[in-house]
Amino acid sequence: MHPRIHRWIIAVGVSTAFAFGWSSPAMARQSVVVQTTPVIVQEPELSRAYYAHLRGQPAVYEVTVNEDLTFYASLLVPATTPPPNDLQVEVLRTNELGAEILIAVIQPTATDWQPFRERLSGDNYWQGPSYRQDVGPGTYRLVVSSPTNTNTYVLAIGEQESWSASTFLGNLSVLPVIQSDIFGRAGWMFLFRGLVGTVVYYTIGFVVLLVALIAWRRHQALQHIIRQSDIVVEHREQTPRW
Repeated sequence: MHPRIHRWIIAVGVSTAFAFGWSSPAMARQSVVVQTTPVIVQEPELSRAYYAHLRGQPAVYEVTVNEDLTFYASLLVPATTPPPNDLQVEVLRTNELGAEILIAVIQPTATDWQPFRERLSGDNYWQGPSYRQDVGPGTYRLVVSSPTNTNTYVLAIGEQESWSASTFLGNLSVLPVIQSDIFGRAGWMFLFRGLVGTVVYYTIGFVVLLVALIAWRRHQALQHIIRQSDIVVEHREQTPRW
């Protein structure tokens, strides 16, 4: 394939991806796959989604707040099974004496979960109630737990969207891991789901149209050459020989 065609394909794919990504809140939220805890949460005002499993013990998220802000946290679980009624998030604050004080508990019951579809990957979740509260500077901990500590969950922290190319590319890079680790699918399945799938289909469609256009133009050029050859041959045949 001609190098110019390669450049066109790449340009269309990237521009389409950025166009969809720019319009999608999912691309402004950073996706993080958690391997071990405690997790250090920096800039808690920024929107992040932490994908994780409880591995036999509670998961801890340590948050340092440097100035007054509206703290947000929400709990989601993959909609591959009925929503749980025993998963919870405790929000604790360390006071001046170094003791932890429980200030809130996110503990959805079976009827609190609402269906939620993530646009970027096309994945379905159950979304529980959220915690939103004005807080001052200090040290906070979020503790995710259940009686068995074996749940798969997503902890969303922060509401401030911050779109950037690094966030865009970072989210794309973790999608295969989310597909395989959280949903138990083949990692490449993300290419055919949600906004990513739309970008792939648009790019494939463009490539098909481009190849068809090139084939048509070559056919037209070949027909033109044949017609010109026929004219030359006809002219020679009609030229009298002395």
